[in-house]
Amino acid sequence: SKLDEESNSWILGHLMAHENRDRYPALFVPGRAVSSFILMICLLLTCAISSAFYGKHAASIAAIFASFCPTLLAHGSLVTPDIYLTTSLLAFLFCIDKLRLKPNYRTGIAMGAALAAASLSKFTGLLLFFSIPLLALWPAGKEIKTNRIYRRSLIVALTCAFVLIHIGYGGKGLFPKIGGKLKSAVLGGTNPPFPSMWKRAT
Repeated sequence: SKLDEESNSWILGHLMAHENRDRYPALFVPGRAVSSFILMICLLLTCAISSAFYGKHAASIAAIFASFCPTLLAHGSLVTPDIYLTTSLLAFLFCIDKLRLKPNYRTGIAMGAALAAASLSKFTGLLLFFSIPLLALWPAGKEIKTNRIYRRSLIVALTCAFVLIHIGYGGKGLFPKIGGKLKSAVLGGTNPPFPSMWKRAT
């Protein structure tokens, strides 16, 4: 199938629509439903982050602005990687705040999951990896024990992210796939998010 050979996401989308034209609406509607659900999570994360930094009143205002944001309304329900990347980024930022307040391995795992989701959703998500060394240089507190757990949690986050990205690419290797993404982006195309899932529906 051409779907297995194509790497450009735009061409891949047209091929998928063409090869599944008889039942495309049955695939399209659930896809938009999932994106809408992710949009709701995005709104909840917006409220949680605003509440953590500025209180409940600020969270209410942030919720109102986010609910009527033209960009979120336009892209939130589309079957595109944008809302997935946005939600993953917010989850990653939320985990950073929680990890610095109270370092623990569970938050590290959650951070790794958010990092993996962002990286698998869109090539831009890989830039978040550069934040981990910067976070490691930023002490979480004055106590040595707290900073030790904090840095170990960052290592857990990185490990979890690498494992999940590897699984997301079908277990066929992490770095070759990322290298393929980089090559495709430089040449003007983009690989689709979650490539192992973009096969002919059966």
